[in-house]
Amino acid sequence: MNQQGNDGYPPNRRRAPINDALGAEFLDGEPARGWVRIRYRGDAAFENGSGLIQGGILAAMLDNAMSRALVQNLDNDQIVQTLEMKTTFVAPAPIGHVIGEGQVVRRGRSIVFLEGRLFSEAGDLLATASSTAKIGKRRPD
Repeated sequence: MNQQGNDGYPPNRRRAPINDALGAEFLDGEPARGWVRIRYRGDAAFENGSGLIQGGILAAMLDNAMSRALVQNLDNDQIVQTLEMKTTFVAPAPIGHVIGEGQVVRRGRSIVFLEGRLFSEAGDLLATASSTAKIGKRRPD
């Protein structure tokens, strides 16, 4: 198992650019539990016609949190490939910071079951997700 750095990634692991696009800020993680907490920036660029964060953006945040819960325990040559994902939108997500939590539920040799939750900064549940992912190998550059 890799040790995580101060951004929640194992040392020497490339940080995916989607983290910057979502304004992802690592808050906390427990690699032994396969759990992370990340703050996302839900700014006006993600606003839908109703003045809320668009659902596809929330789904991307959930996918990111769930994947990062697993990534903190992968070797540098391993990648996460989402096979399927179910998202449930519980409450409207106003523009502003969103807190995401990702959890590894069960890990096999190559298939992993993940769960995620998004909260407002006030602690209100906004959305949940479950996902099945595959652990793959990074293609050589």
